[in-house]
Amino acid sequence: MKQGHEPSNGLPGARGCFLLETDGRGGHEEAVKRSQILGTGHYVPSKVVTNDDLAKLMPTSDEWIQQRSGIQERRFIEESGIGASDLAVPAAKMAVERAGRSMSDVDAIIFATLSPDVNFPGSGCLLGDKLGLPGVPALDIRNQCTGFVYGLSVADAWVRTGMYKNILLVGSEVHSTGLEFTERGRDVAVLFGDGAGAALIGPSEDD
Repeated sequence: MKQGHEPSNGLPGARGCFLLETDGRGGHEEAVKRSQILGTGHYVPSKVVTNDDLAKLMPTSDEWIQQRSGIQERRFIEESGIGASDLAVPAAKMAVERAGRSMSDVDAIIFATLSPDVNFPGSGCLLGDKLGLPGVPALDIRNQCTGFVYGLSVADAWVRTGMYKNILLVGSEVHSTGLEFTERGRDVAVLFGDGAGAALIGPSEDD
């Protein structure tokens, strides 16, 4: 393998660069496209939960929360039964629309979550069904804070190898149903809410 254009910032993943792959015998070489984020989307539930609302459920206060986190409010699902894949649907649609693609262009789904709808099947499979994408391969990454980054790495590898061209990457969590609203649990309970983010990953058009 030899490099075509050297990235201006020295990073091998810099946008606009490409690699020249060889067959190992001095044979023909072909450019391998870099990946890029084609479009992004997001969604949060309509239910706003303020620090004062949490103070009614456990020993805490707006001042206590803001001093430690800077958070003033968060979003919770409106009713029980709403899962991570439900929040991901509008985020995914926004990302695909902003990318100038149609939903039928999506050929793979990566779903990062630590609060899946159910343990099995994966939330990525459920999302594919809700988006009308039967048979599209779906992979769950059961990581929370770093899940989206790991998913981005997988999507990038898939684009580089030419396996998929329009990969829907989603990070979605429903934390509110698993928080402990007590003095013991308040250090964690004040930090988390519910929501989803999505990105459509595909090959870069730049050389």
